[in-house]
Order: sequence, then C-alpha cells, then structure tokens
Amino acid sequence: GWRSLNLLGFFLTTLFGFAWALERYQAAFRTDIEIFLVLFFLLFTLAPALLAYYRKPAVSAWLDGTLLFGVPAVAAAAQGTLGYGRGYLALSAFAAGLYYLGLAALTRSSENPVLPRAFNTLAITCLTVAVPLHFGAGVTTVFWALEGAAVLAFGLHQKRPLAIVAGVAIQLLAALRLLDAGLPLHGQAPFWNAFFPGALALALAGAISAWRLHRHGKGQAFQAIALGWAVVWWLLAGWNEATAQAALRHRDALVLLWMVPGSLSLEWIGARIGWSAGRYAAGVLWPVALLALLSVTASQGHPLAGAMAGILPLALLAGYWMLHRQQLDGLSAWIEPRHLAGFWMVML
Repeated sequence: GWRSLNLLGFFLTTLFGFAWALERYQAAFRTDIEIFLVLFFLLFTLAPALLAYYRKPAVSAWLDGTLLFGVPAVAAAAQGTLGYGRGYLALSAFAAGLYYLGLAALTRSSENPVLPRAFNTLAITCLTVAVPLHFGAGVTTVFWALEGAAVLAFGLHQKRPLAIVAGVAIQLLAALRLLDAGLPLHGQAPFWNAFFPGALALALAGAISAWRLHRHGKGQAFQAIALGWAVVWWLLAGWNEATAQAALRHRDALVLLWMVPGSLSLEWIGARIGWSAGRYAAGVLWPVALLALLSVTASQGHPLAGAMAGILPLALLAGYWMLHRQQLDGLSAWIEPRHLAGFWMVML
C-alpha cells in the first residue's frame, strides 16, 4: 500500500516500456510483449482488490484514480498498437470486462465502498467497447440502448447523478452510432435488417427510462423527453420499413398502421402499472394520423387512397377507444382538444 512507490512503478514502467517500443519494437516480439502487458495489467489491478479483500490498513492508498483508471488506459493503448485485428481486440476488451466484474464482486464486502464502484464502471466500459469492435452498427445500437436504460435505472435506484447522466449519454451514443452508419438508406429484408432492431431497442430503452423516471418521482418534463425519444424511434422504425419495403402509395398507411399497436401498447401497459404519462403519450396516434391523412391526400389526391381506406378507420377506432378508457379513469387533461382533433379528422 505504499502509494508513492506504486505510482513510481506504474509511471516508470510505462515510460521505459513505450520508449523502448518506439526504438526497438519488432513484430517478432509481439507475443513476449503481450505476456508482459498482461502481467503488468494484473499486477496493478489485482493488488488493490486483494488489499481491500484482506482489509489491509493501507487500502486508502489505492483510492488514487491515476492507478485505477490509468492502468487500463495504458494497457488498452499498448494493446491497440500491437497490430491485432478487431476480433482479438474485442475478445481482449470482453475478457477485461469480465475480469473487472470479478474484482467488483471480490471487493463488494470490503470496507472501501469506492473500489467496487470503480471496478463496475471499468467493467461496463470494457464490455461497451467490446461490442462495436466485434459487431456491426445494428447489434451495437441494441446493446448500447439497453445498457443505457439499465445504467440509468441503476443510477435512479442508487441516487447517483453521474450514473443517470451516463445512462442518457450511452443511449445518445447508440442513436448516433445507428445514424452514422447510414442504415436507414438501405432496404434489406423486412424487419430483419440492421436498422429495425436498433431503432426498436432505442424506442424500448426510452420507454423504460421514462417509466423508471416516473417510479422515482422525477419531473414530468424528464418523462416527457424520454417518452418523446421513444415515440420518435418507434416512428422511425416503422417509417424506414414502409419506405424500404412498400410501394409509395401504401407508405403513409403502413406508417399509421405501425403506430396503432405502439399506441395501444402504451395505453394498455400504462393502465396496468398506473402510469398516466405513458397513457397520455399514446395520444400521439392523433397527430400521426393527421400527417398521414394530409400526406396521402397531397400525393394521391384522395384521403382514402391505397391502404388508407382500411387503416384510417382502424386508427380512428383505436384512438377513440383509448380516449374512452382514459376519460373513464379520470385522465381528463386536454380531453376536449383531443376529442376535437379526432372529430375534425373525421369531418376532413
């Protein structure tokens, strides 16, 4: 637990190691360097865990963030410069994530509450990095979206603002990863393509996040943002499928058809768990129906052209059924404008 000596050993090993590598490294040395790198990594990560596990008095010396977070950063940088392929790097990151989970479990009962949290953070980081190294944008988005929802839920449960922010940030990164890949422009097999599962996972993660915010008594504004995020991604998932797979004259009707089960699900789940914000969000069916009605009229000259003749009445029935249920349950906020929206659509 001698902090100065531990820091000196870490910095000098790193300094001389990289200085030697810049001058003398050759591909033939890679296996030897890999063995040394693994031993270096284990030495400076296992020591604090063992000190905490055996409750040594010098445990506080290992609260230094330089060693906790500097060692994996240096090891990752060195590993990345050894010329390994993405598959091997993904396996290394995955193994490091499992290793840090083991260290977190080892130190959970110690007198040092900071150490297991740091190890859990490092485990999440390693596992998060491993996914895009091995998988494409679709799988990465699914994993990151659900991970972000889980981290946000953990932060709310433990009352840790940093974890809440991290959960939101991971979901944003998942969305950026999906959009950066340009996947909405590519039509593949219906529902079995790279974009649809990712968009669906983002919608699910947003809905779960909104529900967890409701459970922990957070403001209506945060719930509204999370629900809006979920609705947008649900709509994008259906819009991309309709655009890529169906003829132009059926596109608007199919998007509207896709929104019907989403709205009904929000209404049904919200009623089951007493979540009024989710039930109000189901009312997004009205503006989507109006947009579909105007779009199909502008493009084809008739509001019931194509599949709209069958799908628009279904959407109107679903919308009025939800209004009826909500009014019976006392959810009367903005009830007159919502009724009028449906009425004027019927009149149109």
